[in-house]
Amino acid sequence: MSDSDDAPLHFGNEPPIVALATVVQARSETIYQLSLPNGKLTHGHVPRRLADVLLPLETGESVRVEISPYDFGRARITAKAPE
Repeated sequence: MSDSDDAPLHFGNEPPIVALATVVQARSETIYQLSLPNGKLTHGHVPRRLADVLLPLETGESVRVEISPYDFGRARITAKAPE
């Protein structure tokens, strides 16, 4: 992967959608299946720059995500949600 993992997730002039999600399942070390508040599932990844801070994530844990406005099936995990 390139340094673009650290760049903001923008597509044209559209900013990302920020939401809270719940970890449903770990797909790999940095990729997780997440459940959004509306019940939809998405795949979220932890950027390399945040991996040391955020990992590991546990099933049921709440996280803050940035979702692509054009593809709700992918998201970037940006922080653990405050308890």
